[in-house]
Amino acid sequence: MIFKPFRQVLIILVLAGLILPNFISTSSIQASFIQAADQPANDFSKVPETKNDFTSLGTRVLSVFPNAMKSAWRYAVDTWHKIMGFYKSIWGRYIFPFFENIWYKILSLFGKEVEKRKEVIPRELEKEKKEMEKETSGTGRSFWQRLNDIISE
Repeated sequence: MIFKPFRQVLIILVLAGLILPNFISTSSIQASFIQAADQPANDFSKVPETKNDFTSLGTRVLSVFPNAMKSAWRYAVDTWHKIMGFYKSIWGRYIFPFFENIWYKILSLFGKEVEKRKEVIPRELEKEKKEMEKETSGTGRSFWQRLNDIISE
């Protein structure tokens, strides 16, 4: 009986794990790399022959990566926002109400018990206060007075 909601949540999470990866495609990430590489200043078809050609090729290759990484990062962040929104909606619709119901049942049980014992609490506090006063009554004396009392007994 109690495992039915857990089973339902587990089924939903398994299905989400199977379905969500299909929404994430690598085509937009690849497109961002291709778009960054298709800039007219970046002609990678020639093989570098001198040191200057090699350094210019290296700087052109390295200039492509920041834009490609930036667009890939944006895509990843957008994807994670979508996934987080999906799991938040599952939490809000199914999981949180289940635990909220359990919480209110527990509160109602303990709330009744607290109401029963409300009259007893002030009396118990007074008893505890008197016991504490008895226990701490000797703490105001100095060490030598207590030592003297122990020796004289």
